Amino acid sequence: MVVRETAQGDHTVIATGGGAILDVQNVAALRRRGFVVHLVAHPETLWKRISADPVSASTRPILTATGGLAELKRLFDDRTGAYCSARDVEVSVEHRAPEQVVSAILLLLRVRGIHAP
Repeated sequence: MVVRETAQGDHTVIATGGGAILDVQNVAALRRRGFVVHLVAHPETLWKRISADPVSASTRPILTATGGLAELKRLFDDRTGAYCSARDVEVSVEHRAPEQVVSAILLLLRVRGIHAP
């Protein structure tokens, strides 16, 4: 419900988290009102980032306490189809600084005529 409510706003960036796209109503609201960017990295890369960040480790008990990398790989495999269906574009975050990811997204928005320079 939070995703659907937030998607009603204009000029809003919504970082949904992995499970939000499993709800077809969330996906419909996001696609109806916006441009859906799927940030992607290999599960090993994500696991390294989660493990290195004490805040992530403490707020992701399902991954850190019960399954670690194996659980992350399973989620990745289980959700790949949903991610592909929900997104407009995919942007890799592998070996990219946050500023580089933002630049790539802004370029995609400009190319599609969604964002002015």
